[in-house]
Amino acid sequence: MKNGSDKGKKNPAAIYLAFFTIGLLEASFPLLNRHLNYFIHDEYYIRLLSLAGLLFLSFFSVLFSRMKPGKNINMWLALLILIPGMILSLLSSKSTGVLFAIAFFLLAGTLFVQVSGLLSFIPPVEKKVETEKIAGIYLFNTTGLIAGLSLVPLSAELGITFSRLLISISFFFLLLSMIFLYLFPYPVAVQIESDERNRFDVRRLISNKTLILMLGGIAVYTGAEFCLMGMLPFYFSEIFGIRIMQMIIPGVGLFMMSFFIGRITGGILLRKFGAGNIFLFSGILAILGISALYIGQKHLSLAATAMIGLGTANMLPMMISLSMQMIREDRKWLVGMIVGTMPLGAFVPALMWAMADSISIGMSITIPVVCLFYITWIGIVLKRKI
Repeated sequence: MKNGSDKGKKNPAAIYLAFFTIGLLEASFPLLNRHLNYFIHDEYYIRLLSLAGLLFLSFFSVLFSRMKPGKNINMWLALLILIPGMILSLLSSKSTGVLFAIAFFLLAGTLFVQVSGLLSFIPPVEKKVETEKIAGIYLFNTTGLIAGLSLVPLSAELGITFSRLLISISFFFLLLSMIFLYLFPYPVAVQIESDERNRFDVRRLISNKTLILMLGGIAVYTGAEFCLMGMLPFYFSEIFGIRIMQMIIPGVGLFMMSFFIGRITGGILLRKFGAGNIFLFSGILAILGISALYIGQKHLSLAATAMIGLGTANMLPMMISLSMQMIREDRKWLVGMIVGTMPLGAFVPALMWAMADSISIGMSITIPVVCLFYITWIGIVLKRKI
């Protein structure tokens, strides 16, 4: 069943622009977290509210995936949800309630854009998943994140606060994606017709142990990525006195640059080696890199950081693609479940920083190491099954 114009099918530019926009907004999340910690000194209260909010968003990500995608209504809604959060971010004075509202709208919009984008690239039942397109939209997401981080020195030069400059540019790209969505509506690949094979059966999904491992791996990966982005600059600052986030390009850092290069390389190598092989190789490369940090030698640690970025770059797109290949039915539900597990990974960094405070920054590396071992083990399991 076709939905949309052929022109939109050839040029789903709105999806790529939307993923670039949420990448820009993700650069503001650490700053938003610092603001919340400044206003609320009760750590347990913050964790309780964060848990409730993340579970709520995870649940609604699953429900959002069940919306009828006719006329791109799900992407329109996802983009519109971002607007209140962006407007509130531009306010000069912010209370605790306003900060929580900003976090809710930005996180919800970010998740829903991913659900809508992935649904647009999922083929009908029993057809091959286009892994290159999934890798492509997450490459645009990473490009947006790097562009957002690069605005730190630019904001200082212009005499504008980082958050105001970032939100203003994000708002421009949000409007641009809406314009493209209006001019070039894209067809949704998922079948909408009532089909016995498309009906959601939770027992069938739960009985698939490999899929449960994969969903857990996506949550763990998200946590590991948060850990690495937060831990690596602190590690180099504490151990070697190096400000790694100002290497190569000011405000971007060695890890993010290697991460970006890894996503480009992964997209190029996909057709030759396949998602399973790239996933497994990425896990091994990331483990070798992060293990080298224990040695504590400066130049080796810099090389290890590049290896970690290259290794972790393609894990998420490959896991999403492999999950879709494993399940030929219930794919709309599966998209919601995949995106819904991502916020749950935010609790892995809390465990890492607790270990850093109680023991040392060097020992806290153990947390992302365990995460990467688990993800790589999943790659080995999938290599045997697919």
